[in-house]
This record gives sequence, C-alpha cells and structure tokens, in this order.
Amino acid sequence: MAFVGGLMGPYMRPIPIGASSAMVFSLFVAFAVSPWTALILLKKRASEDNVEHAESRLTRLYRKGMATLIGSRRNSGLFFAAPFVLLIAAILFVPLKWVKVKMLPFDNKSEFQVILDMPKGTSLERTAAVAQQMRDYLRSNGRDLEFRVDADTHDMVITVREAASGKVIRQIPNEEALQMRRYLDEWSGTFLNVTT
Repeated sequence: MAFVGGLMGPYMRPIPIGASSAMVFSLFVAFAVSPWTALILLKKRASEDNVEHAESRLTRLYRKGMATLIGSRRNSGLFFAAPFVLLIAAILFVPLKWVKVKMLPFDNKSEFQVILDMPKGTSLERTAAVAQQMRDYLRSNGRDLEFRVDADTHDMVITVREAASGKVIRQIPNEEALQMRRYLDEWSGTFLNVTT
C-alpha cells in the first residue's frame, strides 16, 4: 500500500504506517503491560486464596475441550488449519464476485482540471483569448466553461457546466472554499495587524 500511486496514493500511504505502529504497540501491551498487570492482580488474589477450591463447571468444560484439541495430532492440525481455510474462502469471495469491491465510490461526473500555464509576462488579454479558445472547444464537446471573478475575494472562479442542462459539474474553487476565504478576509485584521 505504501507504493500505490495515482489518485489513491495519498489515501493509501498512511495505512501501512498506522497499521505497523498499532501492531508494535499491541505487541508491547501483550508482552509487557498485560503480564505486569496480571502479576499484580493475581499475586494479591493468590495470597488470599491459599485454600484449594473445586473446579467449576466452566473450567471442567474448558479442560475437556483443550484435551480434545491437544491430545490428538489430527485434531490439533484441523484446529490450526481451519483459520487458513476460512481465510482462503474469504479471499475467493472477490474473484467469484460474491462481494463487490471498489476503491473509489462510483461517480458519474466527468471531472477534470484546466490549467493555463502561460509564459511569464503574458498579458491578461492574451490569457483571456486562450481561455476563450478553450471555452469554445469545451462547448463544442457538450461542456460550458465559465470564468468569473468573485466580488468579495477577487479570486478567479472557474465553473464547468453541462451545456444542455446547465448543471454544474465542477467549480474551482468551490463555494465552501470561497466562503472560508471571505470569512478569513473579514477577520484578518482582528488577530494580527501587519502593516508593510
């Protein structure tokens, strides 16, 4: 998972690190904390319980079950083989299509990002002309590209719409980002007043 690239890469990379850390902490708890806690709790109880007690029904049932598993090589082999058989059966669910597996949710939107990487010093008129050419091309393919400058933040907002229905496919930056920017601009001088 650490080497997955593409769109899923940033989401997959933390998983091996987190899982490995959890295993190390779990190992520490199993080998250090649990035995230490058991020693403290059971030592006190052992000093109180010097008198032998008869085994409970649950203890006898446990001993009988363990004796059945450990007493025979065949039974212990079957006991240890069962988890591997169940694991292989669970893995086979995917190729047999008994379960559906997907990495990303199904999405019917055709999303893309348009970046105009114009040479440094290109005039605004030239950039607008190239953007208009791109808009005409997209419109001929059933998409409508709209450029506007947000009145509050003075950011360029690009909206891609379906030409037929006018439905917004994608807006960069989205409304939530614009609202956050407006809020930050409104409060920018409240906490820190920097003058140049």
